[in-house]
Amino acid sequence: MKAVAIGLVAGALLLGGAGSARADGDPASDTLLYANAYLPYAAPSKAASTDLARQIDAVYAAGNRVKVAVIQARTDLGAIPSLFGKPAAYAQFLGEEISGVYVGPLLIVMPKGYGIYDGGRSVAAERKALAGLSPPGKSSDELVDAAARAVEELQQAGALRSKDILKPYAQPLVTRVHAHVLTVVFYLYDDSGTASATITVVRAGRVLLTFHVPARATSILHPVTQMIPVPPSLSFARASVCIAAVDPSGNHAKACKKLYPKLPSACTTLCAVYGQRKSARSSPFWSMRYAPSVCVTSCTRTPATVFVVTSTATSYAFQTRSSCAWLPTAQRHDPPSSRHLRMS
Repeated sequence: MKAVAIGLVAGALLLGGAGSARADGDPASDTLLYANAYLPYAAPSKAASTDLARQIDAVYAAGNRVKVAVIQARTDLGAIPSLFGKPAAYAQFLGEEISGVYVGPLLIVMPKGYGIYDGGRSVAAERKALAGLSPPGKSSDELVDAAARAVEELQQAGALRSKDILKPYAQPLVTRVHAHVLTVVFYLYDDSGTASATITVVRAGRVLLTFHVPARATSILHPVTQMIPVPPSLSFARASVCIAAVDPSGNHAKACKKLYPKLPSACTTLCAVYGQRKSARSSPFWSMRYAPSVCVTSCTRTPATVFVVTSTATSYAFQTRSSCAWLPTAQRHDPPSSRHLRMS
């Protein structure tokens, strides 16, 4: 279930399904799929936001987990304003919404108080820690400051020790060999924020090559690119690349993709441009606020077609490229009058 959910999120992001979260039924459920904090539309100060981020980072650095949603007004709840003023009920609702990618302590801060949810498990320790806190306040800054204090109190009370039960997500996107270098671009994500991976090249059950990627920070927005030198004598015909991921709790997952042994005459590249989306667009997996800055390349016949998601969430450009050189960093493009552009 987690793999399906992550795949849909990543796919929607790559396809540019990034719109205004305000248009979605529950904005926080969008944001918390790829971030650890949801902040209200009435933006808090940078100092308040930074302090909350620092407290959340400290939790993950200690080997624990937490996600936070700060709800300042009914508009922060999108199509479910009836849950405003009901932090406990909203905590359960939101926790169930994001359970495909995260099952762990989820803190809600509203003017009416605090809510906590942990995948249906006991939250007695968390409630005890929150009970001693003063009322959160009403403004965005007051609520975000209260969230930072609450996270710090929960961590100090040892109330954020929650078993990680979800497998990491690993998915190879690009696998090919050129000039005796194996390039593997892959998604690596875990709700703990950290995972390691082992890349293996296999053919007919035989392991041809193994490469270990040490534990590293993971992101649903940014695929990992690993370039591995390979012996010139090693043949990769009819081989596949497998990514085996392991999180700090020992949960593991594996996925494989066919390896292209030679650089073909043309490549197809899908580029998604990172940036704030100004217009809403429905997508296969809700609307997102941001799209990642990634170029995903797979190999196909000549000519190559480059799909570039533009700064407008609903428009894109087809660009035909005659060579197979690696594309530069994805840049923002305005929608052209003709969708077919010739490039030198």
